[in-house]
Amino acid sequence: MKADHETRRFDLEDQVRKGFPRQIRQAQERIEGYKKDLEGLAAYPLPEKGFIGMTVDGTHYSEKDKAGSALIEFCKNHFTTDPVSLGEYRGFSLTLEYNAFYKRFEAILKGTMTYRVELGSDVYGNITRLDNALKDIAQSLETTKIQLNDLENQMEVAKEEMVKPFPKEEELQAKSARLAELNAELNMDGQRQAQETTENQENTEREGEPEQEIAKQARPASILERLSKPYPNPYPKYESDHGLRKKQMEAR
Repeated sequence: MKADHETRRFDLEDQVRKGFPRQIRQAQERIEGYKKDLEGLAAYPLPEKGFIGMTVDGTHYSEKDKAGSALIEFCKNHFTTDPVSLGEYRGFSLTLEYNAFYKRFEAILKGTMTYRVELGSDVYGNITRLDNALKDIAQSLETTKIQLNDLENQMEVAKEEMVKPFPKEEELQAKSARLAELNAELNMDGQRQAQETTENQENTEREGEPEQEIAKQARPASILERLSKPYPNPYPKYESDHGLRKKQMEAR
């Protein structure tokens, strides 16, 4: 748990130092880009009636049906995945690109920011899609503002979280101290056993084996000896029944 706590703290520190600042900076740049595009778009408002006009392949079209037809014709003649300059619409440059993965044409409106629009086969529909993409800039601006606010709040929370101490630090220290005591006892046990072994060997040479066994049985069992003893079988009847069945099988 302490290791997990430290790992999370390091991750938060990395996010506060690099991750959040980078994301916040990118959101701020998008906000500024959307603002500039909205300012530019204000100079090309859609008329209540008629068509604002579009330039396709160097030719300006003031009629919507002709502009839409020219757009479709341009797609037919530029069936390539490489971006191709298409024209201009409402103050934004237009680039055509064929998406081989989705097998469709995409128009790219470029101002300060870039907006992709899937094109179809409808003369009027494609221009409507371009207008909708430009209309959505205002919504993209508001969404990005919300994202920026969330990122700033997340960074503040991360700053608070990364300085919080491990909640079970006292318990960890107590258990670590107890572990150190046990390790010291086990170490002393091992030293005592080694010393006793040496003494027993010397006693065996002087007095013989029987007295050594008596001395060994008389001294109390060490921690290591107690740990090394086999755990008693909690199901002795099961073991005896199993042995009986094994003998019966061998007799057969």
